Amino acid sequence: GLVAFWLMAVAASAATADEHAPSGVHIAFGTRDDEMSVTWHTLASNPGDAVVEYSLLSDVSASKPAPSSRVEGTTRAFVDGGPERSVRFVHRVVLSNLEPGATYKYRVGNPATEAYSRWFDFVAKRSRAQIAAGPPLKLLALCDQGHRESAGVLQLVAAEVGDPSTRPDALVHCGDFAYDLDTYSGRNGDRFLADVEPIAARVPYMTSQGNHERAYNFSHYAERFTMPGDGASNGNAYYSFDVGPTHVVAINAEAFFWPEYFDASYMRRMYEWLPPGPPPAHPN
Repeated sequence: GLVAFWLMAVAASAATADEHAPSGVHIAFGTRDDEMSVTWHTLASNPGDAVVEYSLLSDVSASKPAPSSRVEGTTRAFVDGGPERSVRFVHRVVLSNLEPGATYKYRVGNPATEAYSRWFDFVAKRSRAQIAAGPPLKLLALCDQGHRESAGVLQLVAAEVGDPSTRPDALVHCGDFAYDLDTYSGRNGDRFLADVEPIAARVPYMTSQGNHERAYNFSHYAERFTMPGDGASNGNAYYSFDVGPTHVVAINAEAFFWPEYFDASYMRRMYEWLPPGPPPAHPN
């Protein structure tokens, strides 16, 4: 009886710890050039869960630097629209005053409970002068990546991201995640973000929504990602950012196909938000 009780207690403790473990860590460019947003989720929440510890590195091979900065962000409970009404807690932190082109090491979690992710590294957005001096700007684009179907592609991209000589400045994912984020009450989306974490935790993961995100008014896409600027106020559906000489615009093309979600006033706002034409050309 005592052995059975002990085993049950250990199992319950392990389950609780797993629910508080950070998962699906991913970064994105912030609204300002010196910012990087960090987003992840847990299946349970304690006060103080939304914390990033990070430090500037001159040597990216350092394994576990002592964090020089600690930033606390926000936590939001996200309830899936399916019959289970499953809940996950999405944590968001914005890192500011980053040095252009500098490498940082970071981890996310809760200092009080010591429920941390592993350490990751990222390169802050490079300045135009740094990009002009080389290496040249590199943006990697992906679309239509399923949880089960894309293991080989993600493995290749992870190898490219892991090599400093081939790492892109950002990864642009133009819709259709996981097939689908909401499948199995959102658990398929959880697994996909865990699969993409070795990439998206190290390179800005700039996203836009596709038709596969339409369930429950695109709520999984809106709640799971953090895009810059105007994206924060419209569910990440349309926004823009600059990197080097390139101006990238993400629009919500799904608005043309789902009038039950996007009415005429929405279309008008997005149209008025769009710039009247292409930005001025920059010299190479």
